[in-house]
Amino acid sequence: MSTSVPATPQEFLASPLNQTPWYYSVEVFPGVVAGGSFPDDLVMLPRLLTRHADVAGHSCLDIGSMEGLLPVLLARRGASRVVATDAIPHCAPRMEAIKKYYDVEFEFSAVGLLYDLHRKLAPQCFDFINFSGVLYHVYSPLMALASMRSLLRPGGLMVVSTNIVHDDGYRAEFNAGGRLQPEANTFWYLSVPLLDYMLRMLRLAPIDCLHFEHAGLGLTPDVPGLRTGYMSVLCQARDERLPTGGDEYLDSLQVHSWEFNSMTDWQAADSHPRSTIRATGPYDGVVQRDDLDAIDLWATVQNQPGHGPAVARDAHQLHLDDWE
Repeated sequence: MSTSVPATPQEFLASPLNQTPWYYSVEVFPGVVAGGSFPDDLVMLPRLLTRHADVAGHSCLDIGSMEGLLPVLLARRGASRVVATDAIPHCAPRMEAIKKYYDVEFEFSAVGLLYDLHRKLAPQCFDFINFSGVLYHVYSPLMALASMRSLLRPGGLMVVSTNIVHDDGYRAEFNAGGRLQPEANTFWYLSVPLLDYMLRMLRLAPIDCLHFEHAGLGLTPDVPGLRTGYMSVLCQARDERLPTGGDEYLDSLQVHSWEFNSMTDWQAADSHPRSTIRATGPYDGVVQRDDLDAIDLWATVQNQPGHGPAVARDAHQLHLDDWE
């Protein structure tokens, strides 16, 4: 495949870049849009939550970037450095074109599997990490999340977004037989309390979130009695163990668990320079837990209406005049 960037709409339409569907819908020239895989009005929750991270002058890491929608927006908002990643460089030629069309610069790295990403990228660290649309694609969500934690500076912000089960228990629903999603790299839908607990285990304090139910948007899998949805959470990396509200198990594992103290490189995480990135918000409807200095995700789901259909600037679309 040629790596040259088409210079005109006609060249683009005839180029290899336009021969297969895109993941995101991207306007490549005025009025010329490479069509993506999402409904035009499906909200992109990580995009909304990222607006509550003041990334100007800060370093950013985006996991699973595809064509680079969020890296473009992070760069346009003044991030000092943006690193886009994917398992393989399948979208690299499209990224090069987008960087030219949108007059932005960001780096790209093909990183393979994510369980030891902190070792692959060491000694790098970041003020902001977007880790969205990934946890249901990995064998071990907690192990992948633990690796990300090593890369985040103290006080840094991370957006974690994933498919969820609306259930008050601590469980993960497995995609047996493709009943939740036929895509071959989809494994786990986490319950909301389990996602909350996993984040706090890794000293990631949830401070903001948004969600929607699949059924409300016509996206529900046909699994009787199972309510599924999507949740995006903005978290802040805390220096020391989070308050646990008297949870002796959570207190103990942070001291004695071999997995906890090995899967995340805590020495690196705690020695990174402190981030000065600020969070704005939160959105309406979040429920604060004062005993944990964080929000309660399950209570928030009960209190916060699910997000409905979106306008273009909030969806999985990138337009030439978009800046956030």
